[in-house]
Amino acid sequence: MKTGYVNGYQWFKGANAVENWNILSKASQKYWFFHLANRPSPYVIWTGKSMTKIIALELGFICISSTKYNAELVDYCQCSNVKKGDVVGEVFYKSNRKIKRVRVSKNISF
Repeated sequence: MKTGYVNGYQWFKGANAVENWNILSKASQKYWFFHLANRPSPYVIWTGKSMTKIIALELGFICISSTKYNAELVDYCQCSNVKKGDVVGEVFYKSNRKIKRVRVSKNISF
């Protein structure tokens, strides 16, 4: 697991499916969840309260940085909208209307 800070709040990034589930299990329902849209990727959980487009871009970049993809859409929502699936590492969104997306690229640096 990797960790760091964005805008003064801590983030956690899973290294595999088991770690992803572990960080999601420990997350408050008010924390923010980031994951590549329709692609395998690490989960990034952010403990912050107020989301902005710039913060979403930075956390999306953290999410994509260790993948093979160069530019992708990243889903994000509060953890209260995320439900674990049947297979370790699999998640579903309770409501697609609560999902926001941001396009990120590895060519952006913060």
